Amino acid sequence: MEFVAEKKIDELGRIVVPTEVRQAKGWGEGTTLAIYTQNDCVVLMPCKSDYEQET
Repeated sequence: MEFVAEKKIDELGRIVVPTEVRQAKGWGEGTTLAIYTQNDCVVLMPCKSDYEQET
């Protein structure tokens, strides 16, 4: 796992996914992400319907 950035959660509970991560993953505006927890980690994955549309 590669460290990319450190971000703070804002007052509305949001975080910003860094541009370099979004570009590397092909995530654009409107991409729906599924949020999972795994042990001490939070995992973001594109929802299958969004992923299928991009391929």
